[in-house]
Amino acid sequence: MGWIGTASTEWNVGENWASGNVPNENTETVYITKTNNQPVISSEVKLTGKIELVDGAKLTISEGGSLSIDANNITFGTDSSIVVDGTLNLKLPEDFTVGSNFAKESKGIIFCTDDFNLIIDTEFTALTKLENSSGTITINSGKNVTCNSISAATLENNGNLTLNDDSSIKNLSNNGTIKIVSEKKLSVSGSDVTLGTIEGTIELNGSTDLWYLDLSKSTDGYDTIIVNKEKDENEKDKNVKFGNWQTSKIKNVVVEKGITTFDTPIEIEKFSTSENAGDITYGKNIYDSQRRNGCRFWTGDRRVCRNDCRCCKRRCC
Repeated sequence: MGWIGTASTEWNVGENWASGNVPNENTETVYITKTNNQPVISSEVKLTGKIELVDGAKLTISEGGSLSIDANNITFGTDSSIVVDGTLNLKLPEDFTVGSNFAKESKGIIFCTDDFNLIIDTEFTALTKLENSSGTITINSGKNVTCNSISAATLENNGNLTLNDDSSIKNLSNNGTIKIVSEKKLSVSGSDVTLGTIEGTIELNGSTDLWYLDLSKSTDGYDTIIVNKEKDENEKDKNVKFGNWQTSKIKNVVVEKGITTFDTPIEIEKFSTSENAGDITYGKNIYDSQRRNGCRFWTGDRRVCRNDCRCCKRRCC
């Protein structure tokens, strides 16, 4: 079934199709040709067959419109593209790469719920949302992606990701850079967390050992880390632990709930706890401003001694 665009750009008008009929779930193959009127989907469209965009063709999913399709059933010709300003619901039978045929100016939602990997190998400047709630979203190295929010079982970021609104993921592997705009946060609920280089607020809702506080690409350090894990005395070793073999800097740490262990040389400009916070343990190698035997935990405006501190000859807390 081929697009001819005789009457308008509207997908759901029969005159725009060579057969005189609008494609439906039983249509095996839909051909999008390059015409003066390129097709626009402005309502809900579900296809079980294929879409083939010939050379130079463009398909637009407008705001309020949606297209549901098996990701492997989309094929592109040279210089053909899809603009996602509405919602693209992709079924992932296997890992799928979103490449340069997806317009970088797209402002909509790319959504999938399968266990496979949605790989972003192109740039987006204004997406509303990326979601793969059961699988992984991978942003490839060197790619710049800006979206309001992201949701995934696992986010593997190797590029540069900017988030303009609150986002929620389970596990995080950040080998690139993540920027969260002011007053918004990225919530991480799982235990597999590599923070990498982050500007903004991270909320840790799961149990994790933060052995990878990698500041090699950042001179300013982390902005804010919120520990918000429900207190569980039986999972002390599984609650949030800050650990690394290099001195790190965090501008602000807020412990709202949960057991927190600092077992690394670390500098914190501002440190605060709520009345619901669990036990806070300071390890043997905590950074202090005077480097006095590593006995004090330096928080910028106050010092907190370990309970068994005997190395200070004067009172320091």
